[in-house]
Amino acid sequence: MKKLLNKILLVAGVFAIMVGSSCKKVNPLTDLTKASAPGSGTTLTSSEAGPIALALATKDNPANTFQWSSVWYGTTTPVTYTLQYDSAGFGFLNSAKIYTVPLGQSYSLVATQANLNGYGKQCGIAPTQTGTVEFRIMTSVGTNGAMPTYSNIVSLTLSIYDVIVYWGLPGKYQGWDNTKPLLGSSDLVNYEGYVYCANGTSNVPGNDGFKIVPKLGDWSLAYGDGGGDVATGINGGGNLSSSGGNIMWPGVGNAFTSDTWYFVQANTTTWTAQGFTSLSVIGDFNSWGGDVDMTYNPVTNLWTATVPFTAGGFKIRWNHAWTTAFGAGANPGSISLTGGNITAPTSTKTLTLDLSHPIRYTYSLN
Repeated sequence: MKKLLNKILLVAGVFAIMVGSSCKKVNPLTDLTKASAPGSGTTLTSSEAGPIALALATKDNPANTFQWSSVWYGTTTPVTYTLQYDSAGFGFLNSAKIYTVPLGQSYSLVATQANLNGYGKQCGIAPTQTGTVEFRIMTSVGTNGAMPTYSNIVSLTLSIYDVIVYWGLPGKYQGWDNTKPLLGSSDLVNYEGYVYCANGTSNVPGNDGFKIVPKLGDWSLAYGDGGGDVATGINGGGNLSSSGGNIMWPGVGNAFTSDTWYFVQANTTTWTAQGFTSLSVIGDFNSWGGDVDMTYNPVTNLWTATVPFTAGGFKIRWNHAWTTAFGAGANPGSISLTGGNITAPTSTKTLTLDLSHPIRYTYSLN
């Protein structure tokens, strides 16, 4: 009898220990079932009242600091903070148009000019334009976004910059106009663009040619010939100098004997120019032979050709040769000198090519 009683007491003790141990694992401060939504969200503040002028040249500079207070859900389960932004006037009502920046357990965010520029562009503010973006902080408890609360809304007016900075390429070929944005850059180092030199344009050393101006409309700094010029046909290049004379177009005597286009690339020390006198279309529609020539309109700056396409691909060749050809770019409707075949349907289409916007070279089929 005594042995049976001892066994009963032993089992009861083990059970009590198990119950006690399991109870100790439940901490009401970390139990999500004990959490409750706070009566109000956090308070969001902004270091800048705006308007905020943004610029590509200073894109990495801090532009604004967002700060917010902590929110207590009645449990030590981590609270997650998320910055949300939306176009002004939409009131965060369309979830598909609300953009988010995960913040974890942070209580501040230093946004650079590039960050704010990206936010503004996502909200539909066009480059070089000004618009207003609304910001708020969403808080939630746990890892699944439970019990969301929202802060007050902070509005910031932003002046959006273009991702391209422009240089001028004034010369005899276009009347020495230093206000036209003929070269563009997205990295502030390497610039490029296409220019048109009409048949008969003079190219007399010392009098004609071209220069490169980093600031549109300003002759205070103009890069000219720095020597070391090399030319192979209508392709060439050389060094640049802020005190150099006019740069002569490669492969041309004292005047152009046919319409010529150049793809010009430059930085602050060197320049190159690749020339062509024709563009033509070749692809599956003509078994990759017998190019269809394109026509250039100097008024619209567009190239066009009517092409009886068949399903497949095509490219646009320079000078009827495979040395250089336009292919598909990274974005729909864009072209690239390093891209693969451009896709075409089975239909006669008018192909239009636009090289007049530096870096943003595009085509369309209509």
